[in-house]
Amino acid sequence: FSHLWGSPIMVGDRILSINNINCIGRPVESVCEILEEIIGTVTVVVQVEDGNPSLIAAMLTRPFPSSNVGIRLRPGGGDGGGVYISGVDPGGLASPSLLNV
Repeated sequence: FSHLWGSPIMVGDRILSINNINCIGRPVESVCEILEEIIGTVTVVVQVEDGNPSLIAAMLTRPFPSSNVGIRLRPGGGDGGGVYISGVDPGGLASPSLLNV
C-alpha cells in the first residue's frame, strides 16, 4: 500500500471527514464536491484499512479554487459503504511528496 502526504494515511483507508465535514454515508460524488470547494487547508481524517480503529489525519494546502487536490476516491462495497482513497493523481497537490511507492 502507498502512503499519502508523508503520513500514515494509505490507499484503501476510509474517509471519515474532510475539514470537519462528516463524509460517512455520503456518495463519492458528494465527497468530491467537498474537496473541490475547499480553499486553504484541507484536513482529511480516515480510518485505516487494516481494521485498526484508530483515526489518522493529514493536511495539505489548496491555494486556489482551480488547484487539483489530486486524491482519487472510490465507493466502498458491502454493508459498510463509505468512500475510500484509491490513489493520487500525477500533477495534483497530493502528488509531489505525498505518495511514496
